[in-house]
Amino acid sequence: MRPLNHMLTNAFVILGLVVSQVGTAAYMVYLSPFLSIGMNPLFFVILVNFIMFGIMLPFAVIFERATLYQVMMISGMKITSPAIASAMPNLGPGIIFIVAVSLRFERFDIKCWYTRLKILGNIVCIGGAVAFSIYQNPSSPPANSVDSGIFGGWFFGCICLFGAVLMISFSTIMQAATLIDFPAPLSLCAFSSLLGAIFTAIAQLVIDGKIDVGTSTIDLWDAIRVALMSGAVNSACLGFSTWSVKEKGPVFVCMFSPVQTVASAILTAVVLGQSIGLKSIVAMAFMFCGLYEVLWAKTKEEAAFPQTTEDIQEPLLP
Repeated sequence: MRPLNHMLTNAFVILGLVVSQVGTAAYMVYLSPFLSIGMNPLFFVILVNFIMFGIMLPFAVIFERATLYQVMMISGMKITSPAIASAMPNLGPGIIFIVAVSLRFERFDIKCWYTRLKILGNIVCIGGAVAFSIYQNPSSPPANSVDSGIFGGWFFGCICLFGAVLMISFSTIMQAATLIDFPAPLSLCAFSSLLGAIFTAIAQLVIDGKIDVGTSTIDLWDAIRVALMSGAVNSACLGFSTWSVKEKGPVFVCMFSPVQTVASAILTAVVLGQSIGLKSIVAMAFMFCGLYEVLWAKTKEEAAFPQTTEDIQEPLLP
């Protein structure tokens, strides 16, 4: 009976993570046109985080992340594209794998075949993600990348996206560490969103001198409408992802980033008309091959070497 329950739990987590990545990709595609006509990313993050706090707090009370990442991700997406913005986080699994191994959240034995397969899978997955990002890069920067302000420039957009990857990678590791002693993922997300909204409001006051939507072509109610949808999607996706980090660990969760890339590319092609070439499809195939390899190795490794909470809480130094 226990193997069946374990299999059903794994299936539920995997399906939920796939749906979460598709939902995040749809949110990016939906948000892109509003950013292109001048919506201020800082103002949008403030609204979304307050809404996420309002949505998640009741669930946290009943059933029992990090704004800088959102600011950098949305700012980078504003001057690149949704496909690039969802492809860049695929660097995260490699970063998280290295950090998780260093902090003993992930088993590492170079003599073990499972460890070697995880390393190879990460390399294949990240290589496919980088290749996809290059192939989906437009031949010329988009029209909205000529902004002269702090969020202007294609190169700066890529820097923002890479910075966001570093932020979310370390945030995921810290979530895993926090949830060991504070097993309340919804509360963690809710209060992180509240603090994020407050700190982002302070940041916009410092940078812009006021709390402003960013353009006269979008009124406050339009911004609230977009933020409500985004807040609902983000609440569901982040809440489930945080719970999954508690159940399966940071590396397992982060390995599903390629699903967001593929979903974003498909939705961008359907909604915004951006084409997907044969090289991009091949890169997608490499990403999923690497993903499957890592998940297979982790499943076999967990069965052969079960890890307990006490193992994780052992000090790094004797």
